[in-house]
Amino acid sequence: MTKSFFKASFLNSSQVKFLKKKFIEKPSLEKIIDIDEFLEHEEGKFIFNDKLINLTEKNLELKDYVFLNLVKILKSNKNKSSGGWHLDYGSKEHQKSILVKRKNFIYKIGLYLQENKKNFGGGVDVLKPSFLNNLQSQNLLIRFLKRIYNSFFLRFYDNTIKTNEGDILGFNSFCYHRTTPAKFVKEENNYNIYFVLTNFETIKDSLLYYDELYKTKKNENLMENIKTKNLDNLKIPILSHEYSRIVENVLGE
Repeated sequence: MTKSFFKASFLNSSQVKFLKKKFIEKPSLEKIIDIDEFLEHEEGKFIFNDKLINLTEKNLELKDYVFLNLVKILKSNKNKSSGGWHLDYGSKEHQKSILVKRKNFIYKIGLYLQENKKNFGGGVDVLKPSFLNNLQSQNLLIRFLKRIYNSFFLRFYDNTIKTNEGDILGFNSFCYHRTTPAKFVKEENNYNIYFVLTNFETIKDSLLYYDELYKTKKNENLMENIKTKNLDNLKIPILSHEYSRIVENVLGE
């Protein structure tokens, strides 16, 4: 398992202002669901570029990875709930059995176009994972210790990730998180953009599970479904949209 979490500065204030103006003018952008279509737009090229890739590689210390051909553009809601904690991936036993393998991982990479502060919202709260998350949960003692750890940090620790507008955040499948609750709404037009990053081994294990469950042979065509996208001087492997949806459905809710 590589790093579990990182935060980095990505866009400056003028760039954020430019993007917000574009998203407000073109609400159809929020309906885009894959990177291929996103890169057909000026806004997509402005975000999914060599700087984003280099920051991700540097902070996660990754060399071999594959992006799922997915993008999620969310107009941040006014979450006033004190709950909402969840995992995007790995909450079920078959998912965890894939993700606890030493070489496997899946990350969410989020870009936030507004500041995130406690009680004002704009980003996410993240519960930092412990080594216990990397262990199979059938063990009753491990389950008990996890509950104690999570309960303590959820109740007594400030888990709000303080981000500035234009920051990116990366966190892996073992990070419990939620949209930061907003008691006071400072801005209506809050936008969060998410990408999903994994690797060949995780994809292969997910497809093997899918093939066994549905009696298909998706894994046999895996290599044909990984294409290379040229971004300036970088060549980025991206899984096909069909296979990306399969992997996300196997590993997530």
